[in-house]
Amino acid sequence: MQNFRNSRNKRACLYLLTPQGIDAKARIAARFLQRKEAEYAALHAEMKADADTGLR
Repeated sequence: MQNFRNSRNKRACLYLLTPQGIDAKARIAARFLQRKEAEYAALHAEMKADADTGLR
């Protein structure tokens, strides 16, 4: 972030996101969210099982 603030040529930091790029980013984000939701569900189930058996 500091480099951007100190840059005299901020336009060099801009880029064009193509429709294909938007689609690829959306697919990557969707896969990431699915993976994190699965991790959350597994942890939640493990914590519930521990609570049911009296473990902490």
